[in-house]
Amino acid sequence: MNKLHAMQEGGAILGQVRRDLYAFTQVGVTPAAIEQEARRLIKQLGGELSFTKVPSYHWATCVNLNAGIVHGIPTSTVPFRDGDLITVDVGVYYHGFHTDAAFSKVVGNSTPEQRRFLQAGLEGLQLAIDAVKPGNYIGDISLAMDSTVKKYGYSTTRELTGHGVGRELHEEPMISNRV
Repeated sequence: MNKLHAMQEGGAILGQVRRDLYAFTQVGVTPAAIEQEARRLIKQLGGELSFTKVPSYHWATCVNLNAGIVHGIPTSTVPFRDGDLITVDVGVYYHGFHTDAAFSKVVGNSTPEQRRFLQAGLEGLQLAIDAVKPGNYIGDISLAMDSTVKKYGYSTTRELTGHGVGRELHEEPMISNRV
């Protein structure tokens, strides 16, 4: 199987896993339950666990609650409560290639501020994706994300970036969310 086909197929599996986990993530669910469901879905759909291929990381997901940004260990058995902001990061390894994506959502009822926060991220992401085109630079992608998030009164973290995927989970280009 060629690289493009493997990444397209792996991406399709990841998309389905992400959609199913989004629906699964509700009030009363735990990070540990999300981890178990992700493992089940990835294997059922013919993929392998991507994140476990990172040395010393033993989980299929990263799950963050409220103020956590990324890379939370999904072992907690404390159920999510109404109004919790959850971020789930998941990856699929398929025929030698990694794919990786995350989502954030509020379980149960959300506040106007939470909705605004999520809208800032979604809008920034869409504008960043739109900036990926011939003739543009990586800085154009970063500017789209950073300026959108700032417009909403938020800021991005300098330490964490978007990244390419392929034979390795984190490949070039590294794309800063900040200019």
